[in-house]
Amino acid sequence: MAGFFEGLLEENLYRLGQSALRFKTGTFYGFPEDIAINGLVNFYFHTYNILGDPELAIWTDTPRLMSLEIPDQNPAGSQMVQPDYNSRRHAVGRSLYFLLQSR
Repeated sequence: MAGFFEGLLEENLYRLGQSALRFKTGTFYGFPEDIAINGLVNFYFHTYNILGDPELAIWTDTPRLMSLEIPDQNPAGSQMVQPDYNSRRHAVGRSLYFLLQSR
């Protein structure tokens, strides 16, 4: 699993598929003599196959508290809301937010 974390933490591979492939290729290059059908490399290539979305982002930091300013009304028929947001430390670059309408 060292190759997975090297990819994630040292090589900035923040997608699940990228880090998993980094692990698999690291195993292949680390054990070139063990590529037989029942060998270590073949076992790990099949064991750590991704069951899901390989583009899944891996977060490596704790989310920060944000304050959102949301318009009181949204134009009829619009499904998009563009909030103004500020972080306590500095402006937020890429961020995710979830809005829920209470009744």
